[in-house]
Amino acid sequence: MGLLKKYLLEAIGQMERDRVKMEFFGDLSPLVPELRALCERTREISRHYEGCQVNVCLNYGGQDELVQAARAFAREHGCFLVLKGHRTVTAGPEGNVLVNTTGNSGLAKGGSGDVLTGLIASLLAQGAGPVMAAAGAVWIHGRAGDLAAEALTEYCVTPEDVIAAFPRVFSELQGN
Repeated sequence: MGLLKKYLLEAIGQMERDRVKMEFFGDLSPLVPELRALCERTREISRHYEGCQVNVCLNYGGQDELVQAARAFAREHGCFLVLKGHRTVTAGPEGNVLVNTTGNSGLAKGGSGDVLTGLIASLLAQGAGPVMAAAGAVWIHGRAGDLAAEALTEYCVTPEDVIAAFPRVFSELQGN
């Protein structure tokens, strides 16, 4: 929790200058009182800011809490949300939530989220609806990561390896 405290103390001044809103999802009650008060103060300072928003998801209750936080955020903001993690969560503005079962720790590297974002954009550009584009891309991305890890180990997988595995995933989806 020291890292969160350090970040908040450093970020408050810049957040105020740039008028960045900060929101916290999850249960703050397990935090030490000083840190809980700092989170609440940060949220209150930025409550009326518009534009850029930083979201901090505190995970003390496991996957159920992440699902609840994703659902609440997507509903409140009328958006589709992809919350990357061990079991990536995709949530829609109507409250629908999908939890992905593909992927591994090899996807927890710089650039992996960019690959996922590009895949979502590609599926949207090809006419997929938002839920299918987001959840489908998450599944494809995870499956490609699994295939890459089988060949290289999770430790050695790079975003480029994930991209290189896309043709195999699409071939699987076509039944080949």
